Amino acid sequence: MFRNPADTSVPSNENKGHNNNTSIGGSSGKGSDSDSQNNNGAVTISADNVFAGPDDEVQVVVRVNNNPGILGMTLSAYFDDVNLNLLSVENGSAFKDILELTPSKVLENGAKFLWDGIELQDEDVHNGDILIMNFKVSDSAPKGKYPITLKYFENDIVDKDLKNISPEIINGYITVSD
Repeated sequence: MFRNPADTSVPSNENKGHNNNTSIGGSSGKGSDSDSQNNNGAVTISADNVFAGPDDEVQVVVRVNNNPGILGMTLSAYFDDVNLNLLSVENGSAFKDILELTPSKVLENGAKFLWDGIELQDEDVHNGDILIMNFKVSDSAPKGKYPITLKYFENDIVDKDLKNISPEIINGYITVSD
């Protein structure tokens, strides 16, 4: 089956039963205020909302808030791969030197990111940046809002006791303007 390259739809069995609200969190520019949000104690994973122009390079940072002690996690990222090119990814500071990041070999729409650790101490549990995605905007990208959609399968996120965690996902956008 062939897929339209601009199709950013996700498999229907991802995030079943989980809230994927795209209207809360993030920020209006580079960076995010999600670290200061409490979200009533709910575990959240959120992507930045950033601005760029055609032919720009831009970073979209993914953050965790109210981290209960994530020991293992798999996330997928969906985006418009006609107008956005995912150049590289980096492990964020909240997981760096604690959980090892293994990205998909090919960084394209639907790329998977796996974090894995062996053990986790209480002092290793941090909120903050978990993934930095470096995008290049096409020089012919029309003005508009390009969603960065994060998804996971049920049972893909576990804590240090190997209990399932079902965080709320707050998707982000790259808004392209002149």
